Amino acid sequence: MAILRPTIVYGPGSELWAGKMADRIRAGHWGTFGPGGEGTCNPVHVRDVAGAIEAALRAPSVAGAFNVNGPETMRWNEWFRRLAAGLGAPPLPEIAPAEARRRALLSLPFKAAGRISPALLPGWARAAPARSELALFALEATYPTDAATAALGWSPSVGVEEGLRDTLAWLAARPVPPS
Repeated sequence: MAILRPTIVYGPGSELWAGKMADRIRAGHWGTFGPGGEGTCNPVHVRDVAGAIEAALRAPSVAGAFNVNGPETMRWNEWFRRLAAGLGAPPLPEIAPAEARRRALLSLPFKAAGRISPALLPGWARAAPARSELALFALEATYPTDAATAALGWSPSVGVEEGLRDTLAWLAARPVPPS
């Protein structure tokens, strides 16, 4: 059995890495994170994930764990800048790592209260990065897809420029939640 390990899935329908990020940017509570945002962003488009699933289903005798990553990587700060530019948002402010950690910590009681009543969750707290996100944004890691190509005959084909166009079209049609 093939086990697929997709990285940062974006594209139409990707609420976590496209929708939620776009909401944070549009609300004006997001930025770049200086050295804390210079980790490796490994985006993979939903079409590439679907292609990897299809390849795994066509090869039921193949066993192993396979990375499903896009053809390009970038820094997280660059991902946020490109998404903001595509949304027509103003340039993102830089949020110093200490300030980002402070916001993550201060938002915790509001996020807990927001689970009980969403009205108790102010926009700044909704947009505050989680500590796990801050760790991810600083992480320097890449996930090669050579094994998936060799065993499954799959390789990524959707570049970031094409994928962002597709994502932005979906975001333009998606209802924007209140901030």
